[in-house]
Amino acid sequence: MLAAFAGVGLRILGPSPDQLEICAERIAQATQDSLRAIDAVLNRDDAPDPATLYRDLLTSGVVDTLDGGNRPGAAVNLQSIVASFDFAGHRVLLTGDMQFADPQVGGAALAGEMQALRQRIRDDAPYRLVKLAHHGSNNAFDAAILEELGGTEFFAICAGEHSTAHPNAQTLELLAAHTDELTWARTDHNRLTTFSVGAAGPRFTQTTGQLNDAEPNTPADPGGGAPNPLASVAPIVPVVPLAPVAGASSTAPPVATSPEVPGIVEVITKVPHVATRVTVTIEVTPQRGEGASEAPPDPDDTFRLGGGRPMPPLLFVTSRSGLGQNIGRGETAELLAALERSGQTVYAELPARLAEPGGALALVRAQLVRRPDLRGVVLLGGYDVVPAVRQDVLDPALRASLGDSGDPDDFLVWSDSAYGDSDGDGLPELPVSRIPDGLSSQLVSAALGATGQAVGGPRWGIRNVNRPFAAPIYASLPGSAPLLASEPTRHNEQPPYGLAGERVYVMLHGSDSDGTRFWGEQAGGGMLEAVNSANLPARSGAVAFVGCCWGALVVDAPANRAASNRVPNPRTAHSSLALRFLAAGAVAFIGCTGAHYSPPQPPYDYFGGPLHAAFWRRYNAGQPPAEALFEAKKDYLARMPHGRTEPLERAIENKILRQFTCLGLGW
Repeated sequence: MLAAFAGVGLRILGPSPDQLEICAERIAQATQDSLRAIDAVLNRDDAPDPATLYRDLLTSGVVDTLDGGNRPGAAVNLQSIVASFDFAGHRVLLTGDMQFADPQVGGAALAGEMQALRQRIRDDAPYRLVKLAHHGSNNAFDAAILEELGGTEFFAICAGEHSTAHPNAQTLELLAAHTDELTWARTDHNRLTTFSVGAAGPRFTQTTGQLNDAEPNTPADPGGGAPNPLASVAPIVPVVPLAPVAGASSTAPPVATSPEVPGIVEVITKVPHVATRVTVTIEVTPQRGEGASEAPPDPDDTFRLGGGRPMPPLLFVTSRSGLGQNIGRGETAELLAALERSGQTVYAELPARLAEPGGALALVRAQLVRRPDLRGVVLLGGYDVVPAVRQDVLDPALRASLGDSGDPDDFLVWSDSAYGDSDGDGLPELPVSRIPDGLSSQLVSAALGATGQAVGGPRWGIRNVNRPFAAPIYASLPGSAPLLASEPTRHNEQPPYGLAGERVYVMLHGSDSDGTRFWGEQAGGGMLEAVNSANLPARSGAVAFVGCCWGALVVDAPANRAASNRVPNPRTAHSSLALRFLAAGAVAFIGCTGAHYSPPQPPYDYFGGPLHAAFWRRYNAGQPPAEALFEAKKDYLARMPHGRTEPLERAIENKILRQFTCLGLGW
């Protein structure tokens, strides 16, 4: 067949038959798991009617696994054809969706095939034109790939007009850093674009926009402390603060079938799969489902918990098999053994891949009862390893009084606090922190081994220009570094800046769909990119408190948009600033799992302001960050509703109380 295209010099560079077989096995495994789940639904004793059966299949996630956004996307992408054409001395490379920078399918065999494919591409470089793989995702393209393309000058990116995930911001930043050498077009901004080579040389002809457009597709409303409509509300009658909702029974409405949740079918069936755009180019580890690993590290070379700092008695909770699927069985075994050698209590017997937290909470509670001396709980792994509680922060009466609140999370948030509830009364007795695995054993090791030795000075901070409430809070931190404001501060300031310091305080805008950036506000309206991963130091012993919307969201969906009985997809250090902090060795990252509410008017002693201040006050007094957040929530609860007694105001403060979480070791 190739002979028919000899005139245009067609070459198929990959994937190899072995690579196709590896990926086919991965897809087949996922398909078989889905078919077994479908069979279980079809053979239910209650024999549902066809409409109910369809909804059950949809909400279970198995339909998407077979043919939709939740399919094993990385394995599918790695079956893309990579081809080159060579006509009249002009070589063009077409790359499909191949994930060159981060395959996200583990195993030495696949890694070897990918390296061989990259070598074949490198041998043929440079090219007259390269179509960047996977819509310009950062799991397809990075600085190493650019170097391997050896002087290629023209690049094309195919991305959807309304995509906020593609092209990836890091890809655009890399291209922009080489603007003097490169020319690129992108279909999301330039629409139909033609590349031609004639007497005048190679050139693009685009339908709209400018070439070399490096502006990321920002969500319409990134949130993160967006101005609140409740700028001034007269207090009425103080009410009794709501007791925290019992974590074990806190569940969201049935997402796919509830008429109260608008547009939910679109969320399940139309929202693009986002996990496949994630990459961690600094790591080479077995990924989800691989389970295999190299030989365990030599114990003499492993980390020391907290870098050898004294630690109180803690309970470390995980699923041995679930964590092993994500970071490798050998790596998991060595990490757990090292924790036990440090004298800590380890419970690693949670069942794998629990979609709901009820069973896990009961098992952990039994461990807490046996050990009344414990000071805290540390969850090891993402929500697919230790399930988070999808918590409704409102009681039925308050929810009924709100009507359409306009809260982007519908007052549903992810929470880990219930894992510290030893007596089952809905009130946690112990602080809880979580180390999401991010599909990386290096991330988990770095977070567990966080020494607390900060890089930089005592403090560093940045706030939205319209968030002055953060200034006196920052002033309470030791050190002399000024609090930056955005506007004017941008992520690419010259000279460059980095979030280096023992204490890091960030009060910017965040997004539920993009965890790689935080935004500031422009005086004339609109957003500007204030912080991204390039601003994070390579090493950090920091404690960071971040008041950005969804700043601590470590999965691909907020609680109100995650389907019931489906494990959400995890983020990694390349798709989450929070996880990047932990991978660099930060002790803790304190942030929100939902949209944050800032106090827009003085005296700023309501909504998020008092909790921010209480955390730093507790931490400055010497409490570890997990404990400082735990005690700060008690302080906040004691004064709720902080003089703001309208139903929506009380709802907001209930949300502030419950959505802040501690990521990292936290001790």
